[in-house]
Amino acid sequence: MKEIASALVKAQKEFGPALKSSTNPAFRSRYADLSACVEAVIDALNNNDIFMMQPTHECDNGVIVETIFANVRTKEAPWGYKKNGMPRMRPGPNSIHPHEVNK
Repeated sequence: MKEIASALVKAQKEFGPALKSSTNPAFRSRYADLSACVEAVIDALNNNDIFMMQPTHECDNGVIVETIFANVRTKEAPWGYKKNGMPRMRPGPNSIHPHEVNK
């Protein structure tokens, strides 16, 4: 765990800003979507031999996104995962459905 923690600190120093490139028409506001957030960190992570994976898992009320980091140089066991739930609000184009996540 010591190796990946050190590599994550080095990578974090290189992170760029997550640009607010998407628009939410309901609130007339801009936000950084998931791809903008990944784009802001992925090069720094990879430059420091860190692999990031975000598998999704279905649950009763929506989808869970899990973030897993692994140090590819030292081949340490995956570390630092965080599970975030995204509830299914209602049927429609702005709702999350488990069957759509796995497409």
